[in-house]
Amino acid sequence: MRVRAVSPSARAVEAFVPFLPLLPFLALLVAAIAPTGRAEALPRRVDSVDPFIGTQGMGHCYPGATVPFGMVQLSPDTSTAYYTIDGKSYDRDVYRYAAGYQHGDPTIVGFSHTHFHGTGHSDLGDLLVMASAGPVHLDPGRADAPGSGYRSRYDAASERASPGYYAVDLTDARVRAELTATSRVGVHRYTFPKSSRSHVVLDLVHSIYNYDGKVLWSRVEVKGPALVTGWRHTRGWARDRQLFFAIAFSKPFRSWGARNAEELPYRGFWKKWNVDEGFPEMAGRKLALHFDFETEEGEQVVVKVGISAVSAEGALANLEAEVPHWDFDRVRAAAEARWETELSRVDFEGTPSARRVFTTALYHSFLSPVEYQDVDGRYRGADQGIHRADGFTNHTIFSLWDTYRALHPLFTLVQRRRTTDLVRSLLAHFDESPWGQGYIEGNAWNYSLHVPHDVAWLVREMGGDEAFAANLDRLFTTELDPVHIAGTEDLDRAGFVGSYAHGNEPSHHVPYLYAWAGSPWKGEERIREIRSRMYRDAPDGLAGNDDCGQMSAWYVFSALGFYPVSPCSNEYVLGTPASREMTLNFEDGRRLVVRAPKLDGKNPWVQSVRLNGKPWEKSWVRHEDLAAGGELLFEMGPRPNLRRGRAADARPASLPLGGQPQSISRVTNGRAKGPMSLLHSAAPP
Repeated sequence: MRVRAVSPSARAVEAFVPFLPLLPFLALLVAAIAPTGRAEALPRRVDSVDPFIGTQGMGHCYPGATVPFGMVQLSPDTSTAYYTIDGKSYDRDVYRYAAGYQHGDPTIVGFSHTHFHGTGHSDLGDLLVMASAGPVHLDPGRADAPGSGYRSRYDAASERASPGYYAVDLTDARVRAELTATSRVGVHRYTFPKSSRSHVVLDLVHSIYNYDGKVLWSRVEVKGPALVTGWRHTRGWARDRQLFFAIAFSKPFRSWGARNAEELPYRGFWKKWNVDEGFPEMAGRKLALHFDFETEEGEQVVVKVGISAVSAEGALANLEAEVPHWDFDRVRAAAEARWETELSRVDFEGTPSARRVFTTALYHSFLSPVEYQDVDGRYRGADQGIHRADGFTNHTIFSLWDTYRALHPLFTLVQRRRTTDLVRSLLAHFDESPWGQGYIEGNAWNYSLHVPHDVAWLVREMGGDEAFAANLDRLFTTELDPVHIAGTEDLDRAGFVGSYAHGNEPSHHVPYLYAWAGSPWKGEERIREIRSRMYRDAPDGLAGNDDCGQMSAWYVFSALGFYPVSPCSNEYVLGTPASREMTLNFEDGRRLVVRAPKLDGKNPWVQSVRLNGKPWEKSWVRHEDLAAGGELLFEMGPRPNLRRGRAADARPASLPLGGQPQSISRVTNGRAKGPMSLLHSAAPP
């Protein structure tokens, strides 16, 4: 059973009970002073986010606590699956745990501080923390053997997640766990039973996509009875990665101990002492530690974990700067407020379920890339040197082979200041270590249609408008033989419409290609089908890896009614809106309202479009027109308008191959006309 965070809290409700007799009077007072306008105000945006969407099956999302673009992603892990079964053979089960978590799993291993969002390969899962009462365990144990380790079964009805917050009751551990975060600090609150044997465990071996030897070295220093610092060096997807940490406890631990599970042949000088209990320094490749407390019934212990890629001193400075107090609820409220601000960039009207799907997609779009620097601006660069971000905030985790399609174009609309930081981060990374990345995922269906810069040429080469549209029709209606995806972990049948693979990003632009064949109405039908089938209000509601927000960004754009088929141009191809009214609130104070007042089940088809009150005959719209604010109005009707978008000059632009002018590239006198003028001169060489 999924449980979403409920507001107001039970405590607030109880406090309100004495005022119930005044409700009629208060209602009249509010009605008297309320401004006229819409009858029903939009709810808080954070209440329309369900972080459990995409956490079951192929979505590879995590449900835990983070802030927008935060360096910390503090979330439960439910598996200890290794990358290999026997040290050699790939364990296919590890793929399901790319985010560390699968909704519905019976146990929680613990709570680690770094996670990729929605990827099809993985790493991270750093600094796993777990709390318990009873015997000390430094191994996670097995899910099918309760009590064999520190992992615990949990009460599924108690599991809650909302932006910046996660909570669950751990039944074997007899502890309630709550999580929140700032950008660089994860904050835990554990509610213990009465026990003389309460513990917090830190496992430095645990990792996502783990394997024997992934941890190259780790080190821990106990600085005092409530402060621990350390470092871990790993080799995974990131082949040379260092993470430093500082951990502070609200209650001094009365004892502590450690274990290094390495098989060490050395039995010399320091091995004569008991280094497993109360030793101030520990180092090795397989370290796990326990910190011990005596607790009263319901006693809460807060644990703050600051991280840094620079140094332990940097981690401690991050911790002290971002959470200088012990007020968990204050941190949670600040995280929630940050999310409310970010989510206010786009408002969506609709049913509670429709709002949840859209707002969660927006939430997922704002998880990556992540800030990657200390509070003083220092960061570890691609060359492993320590640099300082001068005038920008350094970011990492770009997943550019996917996110260039829709996520970064979305940022150019609603995250303009951050886009500058992202560009400067990429330039800095290039200066530190020249690099490039590429990735190939797809088949002939996908890549034969991947000419987004010159779709007009593609239409012509495939036989013209009718033949091209018919080819797209076949793509969406020809069922793919399962043999073609047998053994492919990145795709399953749920991500397909016919042979169109929405579950993997190379095809995301395809439904919009009908506009170049003069039949955008056909694209409308496909877009609606994809929205309803591939994005649902459920833990398994994503039909493929969210890939650092690309899947979600497709939905945001496609719900708004336009999409960047060619991300390097300044044009969006018009589709069909998912709401009667949506508002983009830009950073400069301007607002773009997208309206479709007649939209319902009986009127799903676009009849015409108006831009700022004027008829808009094109099947595309320019970035600068939208960014200027105003109104984009879709007139909807019961049947498709077969004439809309037929004219050559109504079709989206193409960048002519070989410099040859083409009529539907909107080229005049050998020069690109209008929005293409900055991109290309079509004069023959």
